[in-house]
Amino acid sequence: MRDVNFLQNFYDTVWNGGDAAAVRRFFAPGAKALGLVDDLPLDAEDMVAFVQALSMHAAHIEVEVTHVLVDGDWMSGLVRSTGTCRRSGRALTLTGQTMVRLEDGLIAEAYNHFDMLGLFSQMGLLPPDSIERLLAGLKAA
Repeated sequence: MRDVNFLQNFYDTVWNGGDAAAVRRFFAPGAKALGLVDDLPLDAEDMVAFVQALSMHAAHIEVEVTHVLVDGDWMSGLVRSTGTCRRSGRALTLTGQTMVRLEDGLIAEAYNHFDMLGLFSQMGLLPPDSIERLLAGLKAA
């Protein structure tokens, strides 16, 4: 039986604890995370940069894994994150899912689906009608 707290421990250390460099301790050599940046595979070093970049926009980040499913070497979690936009002070909410395959207690591969468009919209980094324009087939202004 896998440690069902693995994902929460990852988020507690890296995101809630603000230790971006700790990503390296959770990733197996050669591991890749997909789905965070347009299907661009992120290795541990890329993930460190991703965490640091997103943390420049959000403060008081709290990530909770609300549901976990384990099947052999695979673990999936439903994730809810909250924080505060550093620029505006607005409350932020981000939801998503992650699925990881573990080898020797480390992430060997990860697949992520998070509402990044919604997050950047909440931060005010997109025009207010961006989602409506995109749904109508128009370019975001």
